[in-house]
Amino acid sequence: MSLFKPASKTQSYLRLALAGVSGGGKTYTALAIATSLCKRVAVIDTERGSASKYADLFKFDTLDMSEMGDFAPANYVKAINAAVAEGYDGIVIDSLSHAWIGRGGALEMHDNATARSKSGNSFMAWREVTPDHWMLVDAMLQAKAHVIATMRSKSEYVEEAGENGKAKGYRKVGLQSQQREGMEYEFDLVGDMNGAQLVVTKSRISKLSDAVIKRPGADNIVPILRAWLTDGAAIPDLPKNPTPTTTTTTGSKPSAPLGERGKALAALAEVCTQSVELAHKLAALKTAEGADAADGLDENIKRAREVYGDKAQTVAALDRVTESMKGHNLQAADFLNRADEARGQAAADELALTDEQVAA
Repeated sequence: MSLFKPASKTQSYLRLALAGVSGGGKTYTALAIATSLCKRVAVIDTERGSASKYADLFKFDTLDMSEMGDFAPANYVKAINAAVAEGYDGIVIDSLSHAWIGRGGALEMHDNATARSKSGNSFMAWREVTPDHWMLVDAMLQAKAHVIATMRSKSEYVEEAGENGKAKGYRKVGLQSQQREGMEYEFDLVGDMNGAQLVVTKSRISKLSDAVIKRPGADNIVPILRAWLTDGAAIPDLPKNPTPTTTTTTGSKPSAPLGERGKALAALAEVCTQSVELAHKLAALKTAEGADAADGLDENIKRAREVYGDKAQTVAALDRVTESMKGHNLQAADFLNRADEARGQAAADELALTDEQVAA
């Protein structure tokens, strides 16, 4: 039996990154696209309320990330998961750069890890930071919502020559995005914002490859995005034709009641998420210190059994994660694969529920 099968396109959620210098139009464009494409939009705001200055033009709810304490990747993960749990189908992260350069972000985490190291080896310090970075990437990619992230770009001024060869002035241009190198690979569509113009630099959407779009929004880019996102085999949690709404969002949780089984599954999914986080940390350690992480997983197993019972497939998957970690003789990839298996089983169990079962 072949391990391969014919490829087929399925519907998907948008993963869009907008990069640019200050004043380039990143926030406005992100809001214009999100509120046209989605029914409910949550904005994760790290820019001191800059998104809320457009509240007279767009309908959305906002979370001030300063209330989370700092811009650690783990806080971004909490915010993303909260938005999904509260029923938002569109998430704007404005901006993703703070998870890298902001207070408590990856660079500060790296500096602190280097300072704590007896050897002062800055390269080895990344092993404490990288797992948190990948947890953030995973949260964005696995979120059951459209995700639009803005990223700051380093800037410089370049001289512009006039017709007679003499300088006629200077123009501010964007350079590299202020995020970890390679972040653009995680998105389906990446573009640079320059004023009211979007220049597409990476696209999995053929109609937008190398496109230059003036004032991107409901009238031009959104119909193309919607057609691409809803093309292909349907997935259970994505409407065939998502349409925007003009009603004001409240930020409240979905009103549908959860029955006992639904509550148990929700608790189990959280247990699996914590297990994945521990797996990432252990993969970075690769030493006997991993025993602490294994102990943490034991606690997660106990919690899972309390809400779901010993015979659940997901609990069995979590047991295998713990056994692997206690052995300390498996590769990091195996740790993560087994943890992801546990989380995937929980997600599959949730999707298998009918509306009647959830409300029962």
